[in-house]
Amino acid sequence: MDEEELFVLTKNPVTDRASHTEVPAGAYPTLLRTSYTEPHVQVLSAAGDLDLATTPQLEQLLWPRLQTTLSALVVDLSEVTFLCLAGVELLAHAHAYAGHRGIAFGVVNSNHAVDRALTAGELQASLPCFGSVPVAVEACRHLIDGHSQQKG
Repeated sequence: MDEEELFVLTKNPVTDRASHTEVPAGAYPTLLRTSYTEPHVQVLSAAGDLDLATTPQLEQLLWPRLQTTLSALVVDLSEVTFLCLAGVELLAHAHAYAGHRGIAFGVVNSNHAVDRALTAGELQASLPCFGSVPVAVEACRHLIDGHSQQKG
């Protein structure tokens, strides 16, 4: 199952002309993409800046997914160039809520900007972070299997 949705969020106007998107100088669009690696396991990927202007849009995509029948949600921040405090807080709340709902939750944290923000927010030890999407999905799959065996 390989469904994918793409969302473009910007702080500055982006004009769409014919088949290409023109980004004004100095504007860094934030891209959000969702995909299912398998039924009940979704990856939400972000690229660009997650700041005060774009974090609410990430939140609008994240929370509904945590209220479904998903077994696992991976937030891929490997292409994020800036992560603000609001984004760090969003991840902390999402992780706590996912645990409450029995949803395996992981974050792909493979760059300095995200690592620095998570360290500053003191989440490095409590948030399940992974170096790549396949590793995060596999870890979540093991958590799902562990919960299934405990129930059975």
